[in-house]
Amino acid sequence: MERTTRSGHTVVVVLSALLLVGAGGCAPADLAEPSSEPAAASVTGLDPRAYELPEAATAAELAEFIDRMRAFRPSTVSRDELNEHRRLSSLAIIKGAERLLEMKPDAILEEQAQLRRFEALFMLAKYGDADAAGKLRELADALREHPSPAVTDMAVLYTLTRGVERLLEGGLSAAERRQLVEEAHAELSSESFDPRMADLAVELTRSLERVGDRELALSGGERFAAVLAARPEYADQLDALQGTVRRLGLVGRKLSLQGFLPSGEALGASRFEGKVVLVDFWATWCRPCLEELPRLKGLYEMYQPLGFEILGVSLDENREDLQAFLAQRRLPWPVICGRNAEEAGFAHPLAAACGVNELPTTLLLDRGGVVVAVDVYGEDIERRLHTLLSDTASAQTDTAAGAPRSTSTNEEQAAQQPPSPQSEDRSQAEPDASAAPAPAVATPSEVQAPSGAPAVTGAADPAAPAGQQGDPAAEAEPAGESPPELPANPYLAPQRYTAEELAAYLERALAKPRRVQERPGFLEAVVEAADRILASDAHEELKRAALLAKFRGLQGLADAGDKAAGRALSELVDAHANDAHPEVAAEVRLHLLARRAAQADTLPADELARLLEELSVYFSETELGHRHLSLASAAVRAVNLLPDAAAAAQWYRRLGELFASSEDRQLANYGKKLRRAKAARTLVGQKLELEGTAADGRPLLWESYRGKVVLVDFWATWCGPCREELPHIKQQYERWHQRGFDVVGISLDQDKEALLSFIKAEGIAWVNLCGEGEAAGWNHPLAVKYGVQAIPYALLVDQEGKVVAEGVRGVQLEEMLGRLLGEPSEP
Repeated sequence: MERTTRSGHTVVVVLSALLLVGAGGCAPADLAEPSSEPAAASVTGLDPRAYELPEAATAAELAEFIDRMRAFRPSTVSRDELNEHRRLSSLAIIKGAERLLEMKPDAILEEQAQLRRFEALFMLAKYGDADAAGKLRELADALREHPSPAVTDMAVLYTLTRGVERLLEGGLSAAERRQLVEEAHAELSSESFDPRMADLAVELTRSLERVGDRELALSGGERFAAVLAARPEYADQLDALQGTVRRLGLVGRKLSLQGFLPSGEALGASRFEGKVVLVDFWATWCRPCLEELPRLKGLYEMYQPLGFEILGVSLDENREDLQAFLAQRRLPWPVICGRNAEEAGFAHPLAAACGVNELPTTLLLDRGGVVVAVDVYGEDIERRLHTLLSDTASAQTDTAAGAPRSTSTNEEQAAQQPPSPQSEDRSQAEPDASAAPAPAVATPSEVQAPSGAPAVTGAADPAAPAGQQGDPAAEAEPAGESPPELPANPYLAPQRYTAEELAAYLERALAKPRRVQERPGFLEAVVEAADRILASDAHEELKRAALLAKFRGLQGLADAGDKAAGRALSELVDAHANDAHPEVAAEVRLHLLARRAAQADTLPADELARLLEELSVYFSETELGHRHLSLASAAVRAVNLLPDAAAAAQWYRRLGELFASSEDRQLANYGKKLRRAKAARTLVGQKLELEGTAADGRPLLWESYRGKVVLVDFWATWCGPCREELPHIKQQYERWHQRGFDVVGISLDQDKEALLSFIKAEGIAWVNLCGEGEAAGWNHPLAVKYGVQAIPYALLVDQEGKVVAEGVRGVQLEEMLGRLLGEPSEP
């Protein structure tokens, strides 16, 4: 499971910091900010002469050349040229450093040459040079006994960090893991260890925990902490290590569960006496935490009558965020949070006592309040619950209150016995024995306000849904009356906001993480706030900012499959096609390109070539991020239309280099895949063989599809065009399924839990395969096997298992089904 640390990172990466060494503390060219000093040379494009080593240079001249190469920035806007510059400059630095070392220079120059050679090899390895990676490992081994502390620190840190990477990749045996801990401890215990070793000790301890070696993580963490305890300058790292050690040592200890609800009301330990309890440390900003909630709701509904409880411990810094989330999602178990700012977030007393420094973290307690497991999830929780609750499971016939269990549905029970009136936070307290049972498992689509849910006042933060209608939600309702419902979209900015306040609201909204912006209703609220500014008499600067926010909001909605938002975005683009302001013109350019790319299959060959050139220029001039993912996929779909296989292969490499430089991980991974891609080959006429595991864990039985017409659909939940096509596939599935039509989806999502939630929310009836770990996303074995470079991509397979069409969709799919299956069944 992906984990988020208290600093917000999923994994502490120290390789970049590793190279910030040597005289002057300079970073390699790729990691440093552009130098304010004038470049040694200025060229348009790349002049090979700029990278030539000076002939007959002295040692001092070679050192100067190396420094010049590190600071050199060619005056070019092409990403291809920039990457080539990095390669050429790194090779030049290596060559210069090796020649300098051959001269047996003094100790200062020798140290500088070793450091610069190491940096340059690292740079080449970073960009996929396998030979450089091998040489880097050899050099690190050779330099561990170097007389210069700076050089040995660099070599040792690289070796140990590489060991942590291999540990996380599953490439270390038990003996190798123990050896890694011993080496790290020895280095940390040296008289003057490198300061970065403290960070590496923390990361190594956490990594051992992540791979399941809790015993070694505990012993290693204790040893590392003992060393750092004598060094007050490493208090932060010591705190992190001690927290991890406390968490690892919880098993077998009794834990008292108490705290304060978001309303400020105390929740006592008596609530959990005699219960099996799952303590779930989470936050509304933690995506893995939220993805686990539907599973936890299902377990709670199933096992709560048998003596199971959940205690949520929110590590949100902002209580308004938490209250808004709880008002919308209504978790059936209590949630506690810090009483004040000093106890908020990871400083929550229970989190501190349990050493929680990353999310999600869970503890499982038996009926005596003793911790029996740490970090249990999914099927592991259910397996343990069977054991812990088995003493009453077979004999349980009554509810926890002793009343006869009803066999009616949740809806019938709720109608017979409505919940008692409660304030906004009382919904988190334990229900009475007479209260309605826990709700059914929620899905991401269940984000509209539940009936009777109280509203929340105050909406200063767009990530905190709020009732801007002014209803006194914080007050308890009179007995016998239903509390007011949440507004249709609780993220809407308050109606009282001025244009300036709306502008500040939009600025905060667009600064929120993507996981927040993807919450249902969030982007609609952004568009609504932008429209209110645009309709006001605000000055032009505010209106322009609102217009840019509206572009982003509508694009996000359109990419998520909202057709109405797509039409509104198209109208907005047309309305501002002649706007001369650079930022507005850039938005218009993006969306006009996306519109043309979506129609690439209708373009003649010469226009298709011009479109690809235009897209390439755009990608090279733009800082690419997640919002460009759909356009990137559309560009590759256009490449697949090229009749010349050699030209297509060149375009794969060209686009791959551009995408690989993106800071967005998903787009960068796509680019790396494209760089290795070959030209697409036709599959029509070939027999298709599929194998794999469905998202729900079932293996695919491809033989069972023989005799059917099957649409094999490569797609992903993040792909806007894929989601736009989904309703049409559903329609054809309903019309033709009884006649022998079926669908097999192959998801290129990397997040299986999010995929499962989407499948359930959308009611997708057919099997969807997905990969895990390194075989997920674009590396799905079937995507690799069949050369899938862009999605959506569909293959239509006939009754004999042969591909009869590629890229089939829309009306074409309907026509081909008619030819293969005859008249459809009525939906």
